[in-house]
Amino acid sequence: MARKQHKEQGFGSDSFLDVLANMVGILIILIVIVGMRVSRAPVFVPEATVEVLPAVPTVLDDPVELGPPQTLVWAVESPPLPLPPVKSKPLIPAPVAPLAPPQDLVDASTAVQTDLTALRAHSTETEEEAQSLARRVGQQEQSLAQTRRQLAAASIDHEAIAKTARLTEDERAKLQSDLVALETALREACQQAPQVKILKHTLTPVSQLVRGPELHFRLSGNRVSHVPIDTLVERLQAQIQRQREFLLSQEYYESSVGPLDGYRMEFVLERAPPTAVEELNYGVRMVKLEVTSWSIKPEQGMFEETTEQALRRGSHFLNTMETAGVGATLTFWVYPDSFELHRALQDYAQTQGWRVAARPLPDGVPIAGSPRGSKSLSQ
Repeated sequence: MARKQHKEQGFGSDSFLDVLANMVGILIILIVIVGMRVSRAPVFVPEATVEVLPAVPTVLDDPVELGPPQTLVWAVESPPLPLPPVKSKPLIPAPVAPLAPPQDLVDASTAVQTDLTALRAHSTETEEEAQSLARRVGQQEQSLAQTRRQLAAASIDHEAIAKTARLTEDERAKLQSDLVALETALREACQQAPQVKILKHTLTPVSQLVRGPELHFRLSGNRVSHVPIDTLVERLQAQIQRQREFLLSQEYYESSVGPLDGYRMEFVLERAPPTAVEELNYGVRMVKLEVTSWSIKPEQGMFEETTEQALRRGSHFLNTMETAGVGATLTFWVYPDSFELHRALQDYAQTQGWRVAARPLPDGVPIAGSPRGSKSLSQ
């Protein structure tokens, strides 16, 4: 079905017609309201008021001679009674027939309303067409955006393929160069005599409990240093003897001795109950003090040596070994980073006829001991 064609209005015709229609409608409404008010307006009549005047007394101008007293009778006129007010009823005008609006204005208003309805219908159709066009434009924009994304993805894929090809070419060149280097190394290795690594194996001797003199060495950071435990113990005993009177009154006491050669000994002294034999020998009132634990803490100033320095003639390590008596045992306190150093020092000491004991320690754990600890086992 063909759409009805509407005649295009000139510039500003819609606004002019709207204003004209509104003015005509307002004039019609005003005329009707004025006519109705005029026809229904009441007419008021003023009330009639009757004024009643009182009687005026008679005044005599001539003098009157008075005789003997007489009884006078005065006649008094009673004032007239006031008339009741007359109430007037308002006059009710006859109803006036409503005024009919002018026919020409009614026709003009009807025509304006008809044109306005047609214009609104045309405006609605125009808006629908605009919305339809907007939807089509949106669909076209979405299609264009999707096409652009596809083009961008295709471009990225192309760049990735090109990059992969370049990497493959670089890897091939690198592999080619590595192959040439390996072939060269292989030819050189074939021309050289094979290197034989000698593995030394010795039987592990039977461990024995250390009973004689003992030298202690601390192996940490792949360096060796002498720990003067025996000398520190002697200083500890001397300190206890000096503070004997004070210590006898203490249940628990902590202190330290040193430093000596870069090491300090910290110890704990506690009162211990005497045994039955001690009570029989010294009495019930005996006071017994016992060193329950001790630990060695390194400080600044300790002397350390590497493997080469320790095995060199005149080193501190070798001089300390020479000062020990016959039958002394070398005890190495070894941390995890110094097992290689321990193997070298152990091999040297055993070749020189020394017995060696090893005590591995975890990182951060100091050298320590107590009466309930274990003794070293030498090999």
